[in-house]
Amino acid sequence: MAGHAPFEGPPDLTLAEAAALRDRARLLSLIEAGADPDAQAPVRSGLARRDVPSLTPLEAAIGDASSRKPLNSSSTTARASMPPTRHG
Repeated sequence: MAGHAPFEGPPDLTLAEAAALRDRARLLSLIEAGADPDAQAPVRSGLARRDVPSLTPLEAAIGDASSRKPLNSSSTTARASMPPTRHG
């Protein structure tokens, strides 16, 4: 297990990869360091349920929402922005 501690992802995770892996500590650390929670980021094969080259953190987190526990936590303060809805 050279390179990282057991149960810990690679040290160079993108925000989307951290979201896919449910790594809350890494998510907060990356956002506090200035990562954009609305931006698409590369996702390495096998780290997300969807096999695509890039995802937003939200897309990565909900990849297969039916089989995973929710990502939301009262300690998580960063929120992705949502586009305005159109009524009418």
